[in-house]
Amino acid sequence: MEITDAKYQELLADQQKARTLEAENVKMKETAENTKVALKANRDEIALLKTEKETVVKEFETFKTEKETELKKLDNFDDLKSKAEKFEALEAEKAEARKKWIEDMKTKLWEEFLKANESFLDGLPEDKVETFLKIHADKLDGWKQDVNVWTNSNWMNNWAWTQHTTQFDTALQKGDVMWALAAIPSPVK
Repeated sequence: MEITDAKYQELLADQQKARTLEAENVKMKETAENTKVALKANRDEIALLKTEKETVVKEFETFKTEKETELKKLDNFDDLKSKAEKFEALEAEKAEARKKWIEDMKTKLWEEFLKANESFLDGLPEDKVETFLKIHADKLDGWKQDVNVWTNSNWMNNWAWTQHTTQFDTALQKGDVMWALAAIPSPVK
C-alpha cells in the first residue's frame, strides 16, 4: 500500500490532533480531579462553617436568655431605689430627732451630772448617749428620783458614788410615814 504525500500529511495532522486532544484530555482529567478535590474541600469547609454557625447561634441564645434573666432581676431596681431613699430620709429624720432629744436631755439634767459624765459621754455613739440619758431623764420625770453623780475622783473609795435622796427617802429618815406614802409616785400608764 502506498501512502501518498497528501495522505501522509493528513496522517501527520491527525497524529498532531490526537496528541493535542490527548494533552487536552490529560488536562481535563487533571482539572476534573482538582475540581473534585476542591469541591470536597469546599463541602468540608461548608459543613465546618455550618457547625460553627450552629454553635454561635446556640451560644447567642444562651447569652440572650441569661441576660434577659438578669434584666428581669433589675425590674425592681427603681422600686428598691425609691424605698432606699425613703429609708435614708427616715434615718436622717431619726438622727435629727435623736440629736434634738439629746440636747433637750442635756439641758434638763443638771450641769453637775453632765460634767461628771463628760468623758464617758464623749466616746459614745449617739444611740448609746440617748439610752444613757434616757435612763436618767426617766428617773427625773417618772419617779422623781435624783440621778447618781460622780463626786469623788478616787473611784476606789466606797463613797465614790452618792445617791441623791428622794422625797420618799427623806420622809422615811424623818419617820413621817404619811408624808412618805404621799411621796410614792403613782405608776404612769
